[in-house]
Amino acid sequence: MKKLIICFFVTLVAIGCSPKLSVPFERTGAVEYVSGDKNTVTLASTATASGDTEGIYYCERNALENLLFRGIPGSNQENPMIENEGQAYSNARNALDDLILRDGYRKFLIQSYMDDSYKAGKAKTRRQIVKFDLQALRKHLEGAKIIRKFGL
Repeated sequence: MKKLIICFFVTLVAIGCSPKLSVPFERTGAVEYVSGDKNTVTLASTATASGDTEGIYYCERNALENLLFRGIPGSNQENPMIENEGQAYSNARNALDDLILRDGYRKFLIQSYMDDSYKAGKAKTRRQIVKFDLQALRKHLEGAKIIRKFGL
């Protein structure tokens, strides 16, 4: 009986000490157009992460990167804001890293809320509705010399 109790506690400690699941960010096409006007776009973005905070960030980042580098089919922003991702990173890596990796995009995020979530194993997949201020984002990209002004 004593050995059984010791085995039970060892098993509990092993489970409690197992490393936390780490899900790396991966840009996917899981971004859908919801609504928009000439100044804003609202998107539904889906991403998988190990926790809620990470999941929100992955969804927002996925939506932003698709908006910047791929465009959103059927929306008021069908074409990418930045046409050549590789060239943009070679010319303005710090500005893009500040925008994408260091939460600089939050200045242009009008709204972000969870639409749906479900757990698959230890990872959690969530669908986040995000709304961006296109005009302000475009002006920021122009000011950082990532894109050229339209019409000049």
